Amino acid sequence: MNLDDLKKSWQEQELPNDIVASEKLNEKVGCLPLDKIRGNVKKEIWIQVLSIVFIAFTPRLLRIDDTRIGGFYLFYGIFVLITGYYILKMYRFYKTSASLELNSRDSLYDSYYNVKLYIQMYENFCYSLIPFGILLLLAVSPSSQLDLILGGDLHALKYLGIVSIIMVVLIYFIAKYWIKKLYGQYLKQIEDTLNQFKEQE
Repeated sequence: MNLDDLKKSWQEQELPNDIVASEKLNEKVGCLPLDKIRGNVKKEIWIQVLSIVFIAFTPRLLRIDDTRIGGFYLFYGIFVLITGYYILKMYRFYKTSASLELNSRDSLYDSYYNVKLYIQMYENFCYSLIPFGILLLLAVSPSSQLDLILGGDLHALKYLGIVSIIMVVLIYFIAKYWIKKLYGQYLKQIEDTLNQFKEQE
């Protein structure tokens, strides 16, 4: 009997039900949720790189006063450092997640918690952008308004406070929605698969 005949006879043999169920579960899960998450991470890396480039040209696009451009680029440099740090973290997750598999319960738990940690890191990144949004708002505000704010005018400071609170709330909800849209459903799929493994025990 040659090797091909052995393979054929093995394929014809019936497998026990628990092995078949486990194989079907592995086929069903595959790495699809993880692949989707990795695809979204890759897109997000490119979006962040493009945003760094786009924001560099903001003073020209928004016609920011020449007196404010130095301050703008000072904060832009800090923004690039922070965003660059998070882009490196995203890239590291993207590379390490390529070796993650969803073919056993242990590897599934490992993948699940790695994705949860990534989502937490991404959420922190979104919140770290809030001060830069407020500074950009100050940079594009009219000179008279900025002079009032810097002079300590109570009405201008109230205006800045209200706008800042609105911006913080908006960024919070947009970040939550964006994270749920990009990663939430796939994390849920991995969690559901973990629950199926528990049911099989």
